[in-house]
Amino acid sequence: MDIIVILIILGFFIGLVIKISDYIKDGNAKVKLEQMEKLRNAIRPHAGELSRKKTQLTRSAGYGLEDSTSWIKEQERFVNLILLPLVYGRFLVTFHELSAIIEIEIDLYREQHAGQFEVVDESWDGVRYETYCAELLRQQGFSAHLTKMSGDQGADIVAKIEGITIVIQCKRYGKPVGNNAVQEVAAAKAHYGANYASVIASSSFTPSAIELAASNNVILLHHEQILDLRSIIGTSSHFA
Repeated sequence: MDIIVILIILGFFIGLVIKISDYIKDGNAKVKLEQMEKLRNAIRPHAGELSRKKTQLTRSAGYGLEDSTSWIKEQERFVNLILLPLVYGRFLVTFHELSAIIEIEIDLYREQHAGQFEVVDESWDGVRYETYCAELLRQQGFSAHLTKMSGDQGADIVAKIEGITIVIQCKRYGKPVGNNAVQEVAAAKAHYGANYASVIASSSFTPSAIELAASNNVILLHHEQILDLRSIIGTSSHFA
């Protein structure tokens, strides 16, 4: 076969391969954009909880640096539990891209709720945190008063709304809250004759505390979730 003919045929096949490759790339790009939009819409309803998780799991590493190891693991858990089941076929969005979308949605959530919550840090003592939680409760329509510092029988706050009493222990911790707080507030529920018991914390809770709370009907909350407490205990949405 003439070399020129061979080169023409070879050129034709190379061009065809390039066109097919470009077509596949264009198709993948379109699918990827569709996946990213679908996943972003799925992330948005969880932005508040993700924001709290980021606050709870990001630690100071000293020297002005942050340790985000636990937060990254939580993002991976969120992706596996919530996002992966939403995509059929090939998953084209990388974890790095999903992490960036999660951070964007958290930033948007925080901008929308700017001024609604104070930044709780290590400079806060227990009384200041209890006072802050009580004020958040009042903003949601509860009557809330702090118990005495000594002899509180496991409750820092007694809150009432629509005939319902809830005893609350507040923990301004930099580490996960353990079993003791759950045990103490469960005892306080009986002592005060309350309908509900809750531990409100600035951090997360240990797996053991979560298990114990479930078996003792103790509500575990981050202080930002005080906004959801009315719906959790089933009171009406309007202020009393």
